[in-house]
Amino acid sequence: MAGLSVSVTKRTVRRAVRAAGRCLGVLFYQATVALGITATLVSLGGCYKSVPTTFDSMQPNTTIVADVNDQGRVSLGQNAGPEVARVEGKVVQKSDTAAKVLVSSIWYLNGTESAWQGQELMLRNMDIKSVTQRSFSRSRTTTAIIGLAAVAAVVIAKTGFVGFLSGQQEGKQPPPPPEQ
Repeated sequence: MAGLSVSVTKRTVRRAVRAAGRCLGVLFYQATVALGITATLVSLGGCYKSVPTTFDSMQPNTTIVADVNDQGRVSLGQNAGPEVARVEGKVVQKSDTAAKVLVSSIWYLNGTESAWQGQELMLRNMDIKSVTQRSFSRSRTTTAIIGLAAVAAVVIAKTGFVGFLSGQQEGKQPPPPPEQ
């Protein structure tokens, strides 16, 4: 009787190990999919590039990053805090001497970043050392699309993704139709 108990226990342990292995396989697959989705979302940000521009050529409704000079740090100190190094935001209004920006981020000289929620800040031409403008990049977008298509092709080829979407499992045939 003791031998039967040991074989049942071994069989139960083997079943549990197999089930755990299947669960780990599913978790690995889900983690891979989540990683792929995350990589895709991150790569979409790569469809833009920062192009150096001048204060005079900034246009409303464009996203800019302005490096602030020493005079700008003093003038922005009351509204944005001391030691402002860089301001990022969307230009909403511009004159020859100043631009009204809806700020999304501010970086400070000590390396910290402060996220803003679109508060208005006036940037004067004399307060800015340099400006870059965020613009759409066709070459980066094309590269991202080709890369995503290649990844999708590999996933489809390796996992039988088409069968997965149709509801059929790999290696299994659909049941025969009932006889009449």
